[in-house]
Amino acid sequence: MWLYCHKFHANGTLARHKARLVINGKCQQVEVDCDETFSPVVKPTTICTVLILAISQSWPIHQLDVKNAFLHGDLLETVYMFQPLGFVDPGNPKHFAMSDLGPIHHFLGIQVHRKNGGLCLSQEQYMLDILNRAKMQDCKPSTTPVDTNSKLSTTIGNPLPDSSLYPEYKGVINAMVETTWLRNLLLELHLPLRQATIIYCDNISAVYLTKHPMQHQRTKHVEIDLHFVRKKVRLGALRLLHVPIDYQYANIFTKGLPRHLFTRFRSSLTIQPATDSTEGEY
Repeated sequence: MWLYCHKFHANGTLARHKARLVINGKCQQVEVDCDETFSPVVKPTTICTVLILAISQSWPIHQLDVKNAFLHGDLLETVYMFQPLGFVDPGNPKHFAMSDLGPIHHFLGIQVHRKNGGLCLSQEQYMLDILNRAKMQDCKPSTTPVDTNSKLSTTIGNPLPDSSLYPEYKGVINAMVETTWLRNLLLELHLPLRQATIIYCDNISAVYLTKHPMQHQRTKHVEIDLHFVRKKVRLGALRLLHVPIDYQYANIFTKGLPRHLFTRFRSSLTIQPATDSTEGEY
């Protein structure tokens, strides 16, 4: 089945009409989610890493649009396909088309502005689309996105587990997996890291577990992960340090914070006011 959709510019105006192929046997439903298609794309972490390297090394960043097709998984049967009328390239019917879009300016719904020798990435149009979809475009802004006045009750609701060690340590493990992947990516780019990666955690028990072999009842769910983290620490690839909760910037994504903490933590994310036009060149 062929789906016909639209591609938009960074400002939301129509760029061109597109066609997407969905193999028969799909689970999408007409007038429900037939306009939703998926193509595998690069990880956001990879994008940020490559852009940071390009800026630090003063590399030019050029943008190309490749019209291609993706097959998910291994096929165990023969699949027959044909090109639809109006989309056949008579000169190169078996080749992928490629468009030169010039210096990077908009990709994967992200607007890119050049500013002071760096890049500003914006998803303003994406956020506006979400607000419009939820009919919240006229809502007043809030100083923090989470209610800071909610309280836990000792008499109402289900009791919470009496240990925060397991989720805290799982958070450390997830961060370690991501940094390990990043180190391997930089190694493939011939820019290996020579020093240990530092991960900050506000749970003293989780930090202690990475340095001492003592185990007890509270670690039975993370024993395999525990050895994995300790091995990275022993090899010098990872250091886990304690940080007071008032300096744990990651809390901006997970906790309701007072206004002064939210504002201070937000500044660490290098968020700046939106700009209307690009500035300067490389």
